[in-house]
Amino acid sequence: MKSQIVLAGCSFTETTRGGGPSKWKPWSDLLYEDFFSSEIDVLNIGQSSAGQLLISEKIVKSILNPNRDVKLVVIQWSAVGRGYHSKDSDYLSRFINAMNNKEVHTLIDSSEFINVKNLDDGEVTNLVNQVSNEFYESSLIRIYLTHQFLQNNNIPYISFWGWQQITDNQNELSDLIKRVHDENFWTFGDYGGMNEYCIDKIGEKRAILVDDFHPTTDAHTLFYNDIIKPKILELGYEEQKKYL
Repeated sequence: MKSQIVLAGCSFTETTRGGGPSKWKPWSDLLYEDFFSSEIDVLNIGQSSAGQLLISEKIVKSILNPNRDVKLVVIQWSAVGRGYHSKDSDYLSRFINAMNNKEVHTLIDSSEFINVKNLDDGEVTNLVNQVSNEFYESSLIRIYLTHQFLQNNNIPYISFWGWQQITDNQNELSDLIKRVHDENFWTFGDYGGMNEYCIDKIGEKRAILVDDFHPTTDAHTLFYNDIIKPKILELGYEEQKKYL
């Protein structure tokens, strides 16, 4: 059984390998090119528009799979206001189906009630000031529990925000915020993420797509080479380009 590096996140992480054209090449594909080998598999479970709940569940599911031997997880956390779906119509359809089948008790969690109206698939949301502390707490708890699960299973992990989610408005959650941002959680400054780092290093015009919020290929490459790759090398992994 090959050892696995699992990559999780939203559209910032979702692979473009084997798919249609994309506006950028993600850091995750760069990692695959460097570390996939005859002995190490790189499993990308990133999914566009995913929130913390879906990211967390996919990580746990991957690790509980008896056919996998997960040795490292790299996690890009998403917007605190995201649930499973990006469109209100998706949630409404699921609600009606559950009602008809008398399965209301199985209806996902509270974070699904705050999805953004008219959000197209793959679009990025920046809602740090538009959701209540209740939803911040729910999102942060999922991150904390995921970290605890990984620690309990002795699986190293690297966490980071795709873009900054913590602001000065979350003072009453300060203890939870500190617990979430442990020694394995990389941040730019206090709580900045990938976007903030890249903007600082190469400027917004080069780092962020025009009329979008996603990082460019230049930004993904910079972040991968400066932050992600060195951390993986520190853990003892070696580049395996010869196997590609």
